[in-house]
Amino acid sequence: MIRDRWTGRVQMSVGRMKPSISSQVEHQPETVGLSPQDRKTLWACSRHLCAFPQCRRQLTAGEVDARRGGETLQTIVGEEAHVYSPSPEGPRYDANYPANKLETYKNRTLLCSIHHTFIDSEKGRAYDPDTLTKMMRRHERQEERRERISGTVRAYVADQYEVDDKVLFRQTQARRPSG
Repeated sequence: MIRDRWTGRVQMSVGRMKPSISSQVEHQPETVGLSPQDRKTLWACSRHLCAFPQCRRQLTAGEVDARRGGETLQTIVGEEAHVYSPSPEGPRYDANYPANKLETYKNRTLLCSIHHTFIDSEKGRAYDPDTLTKMMRRHERQEERRERISGTVRAYVADQYEVDDKVLFRQTQARRPSG
């Protein structure tokens, strides 16, 4: 469950929002949270890392439970921040922003709790929606590139091991006593 800091609603794991007192405000649109597909896209594209520049904090933490046979339990420590707030009292609220786009992947970014608080301070004046969107897209491009480079390096190293193994195998055969 994730609590939206401005609306006070709790997002359930099925993508629904638990109503709160603030959801009864007449002019506030009713939201149901991210769809499971949008949530998966958001977390996958961010690679479970904070999108704030130069922040490399992991947004999930694993813990091994010895009582369950070494099963790894994942805890979500990141926060899904809105680019445009669904609440008139929230940061970067825009009454002209389409209500049907408030709870979509394009209106969210993943941040650690420190940077979520930082971008939302002063009602979000320091970080306008365009800045946040560019920051999120840049983060996603960087992480995709990092993953491609890492895959290339892994493939190269694997090829080198294969070549080295063949050389060692040939050397072993050459040193074997003839019989």
